[in-house]
Amino acid sequence: MAVAELIAENAGTLLLFLVTLVVILLYQNTRRPTGFPPGPPALPIIGNVLTFRSSEPIYHIFGRLAEQYGRIFSLKLGSFWVIVLNDIEDIREALIKQPIAFAGRPNLYTTQIATEGFQDIAFTDYGPDWQLHRKIGNAALRHFASGDKLDKLVHGVLPGVAKVLDRSVGKALDLKDVIDRFIYIVLANMCYGKGYDFDDPLLTEWFALNKELQQVLGGGLPRDFIHSLKCLPLTSREKQLKELVDKGLEFVYKEFKGHRDTFDPNNIRDLFDSLIAAQKEDAEETGSKAEFLTDVRVIQTVNDMFGAGTGTTIPTLYWAIAIMIEHPEILERVTKEIDEVIGQDRLPSLSDRGSMPYTEATLMEVNRYGSVSVIGLPKSVTKDTTFRGFTIPKDTMVLLNLKGVHFDQRHWDEPHQFKPERFLDESGTHMIKPPASFVPFSIGRRSCIGENFAKGEIFLVFCWLFGRYSFAKVPGRESESLLQLNMDLGSFANEPKPFEVIVSKK
Repeated sequence: MAVAELIAENAGTLLLFLVTLVVILLYQNTRRPTGFPPGPPALPIIGNVLTFRSSEPIYHIFGRLAEQYGRIFSLKLGSFWVIVLNDIEDIREALIKQPIAFAGRPNLYTTQIATEGFQDIAFTDYGPDWQLHRKIGNAALRHFASGDKLDKLVHGVLPGVAKVLDRSVGKALDLKDVIDRFIYIVLANMCYGKGYDFDDPLLTEWFALNKELQQVLGGGLPRDFIHSLKCLPLTSREKQLKELVDKGLEFVYKEFKGHRDTFDPNNIRDLFDSLIAAQKEDAEETGSKAEFLTDVRVIQTVNDMFGAGTGTTIPTLYWAIAIMIEHPEILERVTKEIDEVIGQDRLPSLSDRGSMPYTEATLMEVNRYGSVSVIGLPKSVTKDTTFRGFTIPKDTMVLLNLKGVHFDQRHWDEPHQFKPERFLDESGTHMIKPPASFVPFSIGRRSCIGENFAKGEIFLVFCWLFGRYSFAKVPGRESESLLQLNMDLGSFANEPKPFEVIVSKK
């Protein structure tokens, strides 16, 4: 009774104490670490998340903040402190000169679910296991990214694409769906050894699943960034994410089982077989079950290759079509080179690249201008480190303004103009070494594992499309630019708005 009376008598004091404690904790939550880069004030709990709720492209937001706080600035995203690098010199300093310190990946709920507990290459944190895993994945992918094999993979899909385009001649068509299916079928062939028809119900189901996933992940999940939410029950969106991921994995596991049951070391059919062969070598070396390259890691490696092969290739090709239609004078030079080197009597080959400098330069400029990897995948600092005079604690998230680098006027003349000659010598007949500020696939230890495959695939598809077909704006819409950003995808994406074209055969 005495205790109750004491509490009642001092209720006001206790309340003031609790309020003061909460205020102190909230202040501590938003106060930058000592020696950290400057940045905008952060709100308690959510930090600077509201900064990204506008329709403004992310590289514009970062550019504006860099003008205010300096080229290296910081943000608070929920529980994460973040530094943003906007300048190529700073990016190279971090990723090339301090490669291990900046090679980590943040621990996000979404990627943990999608990768079955970080068993993949792309999202797993840096360490000896990751190094070995990437080495194995690189070796497997390199086998299929070589000239003859990639030629055959793409050539095998062309009859199906031609059938769709031929029946669309003279009609208005959005080529995005055609490109989606084209690239997915090539990758399915590489990964699973399966060829799909364009109208295959399984392919249609796969696209529907991916569309649902994009809708669920639109804007991100709060649990990714606010650590305290991890102890709460899953929300309906988070449950839906888990269900969709499980549904997608069910298909991949089924393919894996079929490959394992029919595996023949003398007949490596596809990427799955290549990884199963590596898995068996691992088991033989340890004298028992594979200790490193487990079934889950094999499956997640294939998923990574699928993601690496579609994430950049599809939007880059969509940009390429839009840009060529908007720049007929450049398209004329490209098609002239395609006609002279490849002609109409054979299919394009990777061996043609050395003879087609203007086409190659055009595709490099598409990569710069389109910059589909706007900020790349987020990185994380693996240990307390000093960078450019700032103190950066372990686990700080790192974002790279890659598109900002590609449009930096200090490194690019008229960056908002599309100019393939940037990558050619004065005669216009030979490629030159790209400048250090050309980073479409990022750089350093965590650069895109599918870079060579993607570049080769884009070249083959681009040359075939523009060698066999012509594309024009829909009559009555000639004044509409095809180079407008699709902001429906959020500020982090960088794709053109959906557009239709009129298809013609050459």
